[in-house]
Amino acid sequence: MAARVYLVALATAAIACGRDPARAPATAAASAGAAPAQSAQAVVTAKNGKVELLRAADGSISEAKVGDKLDVRDALRTGVGEADVAVEGVRMRLHEDSQVLLKEVTHEKMRARVRGLVESDVAEKGRLDLEAESSDAV
Repeated sequence: MAARVYLVALATAAIACGRDPARAPATAAASAGAAPAQSAQAVVTAKNGKVELLRAADGSISEAKVGDKLDVRDALRTGVGEADVAVEGVRMRLHEDSQVLLKEVTHEKMRARVRGLVESDVAEKGRLDLEAESSDAV
């Protein structure tokens, strides 16, 4: 019986060692009583022309509207048009024939994959990380 308990404990430890290392600091912070980073959403703050919202959750595509909220893995793409998407401290403008796919969003940070032409304003407290899909990124 003691051998079974030892094997269960050993198996549990092995599973714990195989966890994603990126999740370990958040778990440690949560167990220490610190609040984990809250999930946030980016918001469409301006729109002009043809702009589509692609929802990752259900694969739907709809015409974007000012005030639409974007979750992680959602995308915004423009045809003949432009759109602004923002979180506190970060604003990004998508120009014509461009797309942005959100990879991470917090209250003061946006991380995204970009295709096409974008410009952004980042406040001192904000942070923007971009992955460009083309090799001619500036």
